[in-house]
Amino acid sequence: MIAQQHGQFRPDPNELDHVKELMSALNYRPADDRIWNALGKKLSLLGARKEALYCFQKALALNQGNKQALYNLASLPETTNPMRFTVNLYNNTNLKSVLLSIDLYSVHNPMHPEGHLGYWNKQIPLSQNKNSLVRIDLSLEKKVVLFDGCLPDEIWINPSFTSNNLEELKCYILLYNAKREIIAKKFVSFDLLAADSQFSLKLSHESRSKLKSALWFITWNCNFRCIYCWEEHRRKKKNIFGSEYIPSYRWVEVWNKLRPGLLDITGGEPFLQPDFVELLEGLDDSISIGITTNASKDLTQFVQRIHPEKITSITLSFHLLQGVTSETLLGKCLMLKNRGFNVVVNYLAWPEQLWLIPTFKEFFEKNGIRFHVDPYDSSHHYPYLFNRKEKEFLSSFISEDRKHFLSEEKLNVKCSAGCDHLCVIPNGDAYRCLNDKLNGKASLGNIFDPSFALNNNWVTCADYNVCANCDRDKVSVRVIDLEE
Repeated sequence: MIAQQHGQFRPDPNELDHVKELMSALNYRPADDRIWNALGKKLSLLGARKEALYCFQKALALNQGNKQALYNLASLPETTNPMRFTVNLYNNTNLKSVLLSIDLYSVHNPMHPEGHLGYWNKQIPLSQNKNSLVRIDLSLEKKVVLFDGCLPDEIWINPSFTSNNLEELKCYILLYNAKREIIAKKFVSFDLLAADSQFSLKLSHESRSKLKSALWFITWNCNFRCIYCWEEHRRKKKNIFGSEYIPSYRWVEVWNKLRPGLLDITGGEPFLQPDFVELLEGLDDSISIGITTNASKDLTQFVQRIHPEKITSITLSFHLLQGVTSETLLGKCLMLKNRGFNVVVNYLAWPEQLWLIPTFKEFFEKNGIRFHVDPYDSSHHYPYLFNRKEKEFLSSFISEDRKHFLSEEKLNVKCSAGCDHLCVIPNGDAYRCLNDKLNGKASLGNIFDPSFALNNNWVTCADYNVCANCDRDKVSVRVIDLEE
């Protein structure tokens, strides 16, 4: 094989004998990375670059810690120019070093780890209040990344990493602290990894926000008119009204200032907000985003422009009585899922569709989509009391976080809402929770007000048993005695 490819080259017969011996050894120990590495080195000396490349990559696939194989791989001559770019680290902290990671993934399946194609990590020394420039050389052919000409400290390469098609690849640039917490990150398309490109990441003392979560009703407007929707009930009673849209850039500014750990976006229908995708793009990467939508609007721009790891979950509400078919909703679910998004179908146990739960649960779950059931929360606007048979049937389909709807137990609690959680309505007014808004309690203020501040003390609440799910899932509580 070597003689055919390099007919002009006359290798030492002894070297060929060594190659034969190593290949024979692999028949008995095919998983020995040291033999693959030794074979690659011999082939490289014989000029069989392609075969040597295969052997070194095989050695690394068997043992990612084989530094000699990594060194040999990096030393192979290039046949194509590696991509070269610079990472500019500005350190405004007391950190003396940081772990810089170059992480490649496929646009078709970006979730980690099964979808990622490889990462290369290097500990980088830092100087306080100074820039540190790190030159990155990335060879897709050799699957090697060099940091200022040096080998990485750690690597992981997915065995499925075979594609060199730049249109299918994207790149993370990540910074980790000593606890392996991500402290800065940037998403980069391969078309931006041109020669002399520079990407800046800033490390600062900026403290983590006290606001752990926020439930955001971005709009009361909705293109559906569901008979079981509490917002529709209140709209008919003129308790809430359709809202004007605040420009998306203003929302980006205020949320990036507050920086909640989780921003749960609902409505109304969020995708009715003008420039909604641009709004999502503008939110700081430190903010995890949840979205609840009826999925009636076009989602193709969303899946192409928003990175799935920016979205904690996207919940598609299944509104059967609005004419939505299970097949139509499944199509959108699968598009999202195959783009890497965490997808949930939420189904409301409205009495007229209660007994269809097993049918739809099986349909979605056999296609790999999580199916979540919410009990209908009876209100004075549209009361309905489940009988014993309905409760028994429903109890087998709802998760523990919804069992309280089938119980009459009342709890008095101290609640963290207002201290580390907010409910924000379309005009920017912020409440401790949705119940405070619906029950006419005073707001905490408006988040667009420069003087807006969170509460410092937890509040006693006697309505925890009827707490809205979207608040209840996020707050912290402590059960108290009535006398406390």
